Amino acid sequence: MPQNSDRTALCVEDEPLIAVEIAEALRDMGFGTVLVANGLQSAQVLAKKHQIDVAFLDVNLGDGTSSAAFGRSLVRRGAHVVFASGYAKAELGAALLGFDFLEKPISHDDIERYFRALLDRPGGGRIAAE
Repeated sequence: MPQNSDRTALCVEDEPLIAVEIAEALRDMGFGTVLVANGLQSAQVLAKKHQIDVAFLDVNLGDGTSSAAFGRSLVRRGAHVVFASGYAKAELGAALLGFDFLEKPISHDDIERYFRALLDRPGGGRIAAE
């Protein structure tokens, strides 16, 4: 997808194999830069150094933190944000209302299909900044 070559994608996922799969799918979509973080602190550092266009965020990270507030901060900066979890969205509470959500497990093809549809729709992955 050549139109993404100047875009930056961020994957925040604490499971290494899942992170590799997501990053590979984003690279296959043609994103020029794909950043991967395994925790919230490293994700925040990357977000300060780069303009993030698309973010795939695991909701519950291994250290017990949630990526919901971080996702909202990325939206305020103009990023498309998609949350993912092994839990159903309804189980995760109101923090994710208005966000796109993928329930794990997801395949490489599912990721590509979802992000293509997201980027093709106006305002996809964005909610009103608070």
